[in-house]
Amino acid sequence: MVEVAENSARVLLLTDLNSRIPVAVGQEGKRAVLAGDNSPEPALRYLAPDEEVSVGEPIITSGDGGVFLRACPSE
Repeated sequence: MVEVAENSARVLLLTDLNSRIPVAVGQEGKRAVLAGDNSPEPALRYLAPDEEVSVGEPIITSGDGGVFLRACPSE
């Protein structure tokens, strides 16, 4: 949520060019930033060079930065 008023709210989509969300990837919790680029598939940025991500690995909010709570991965 970016802004809230009495009868409206303004949101920032994950895919928006201005969106940057700290995330944890996979069971190991590899840290990265999910960066919107106005496409349907946001990119993972700032992933450590030696880290690999496979298709299907879960991506959850990490709680870093204090804006979003750490998501609980489904078991």
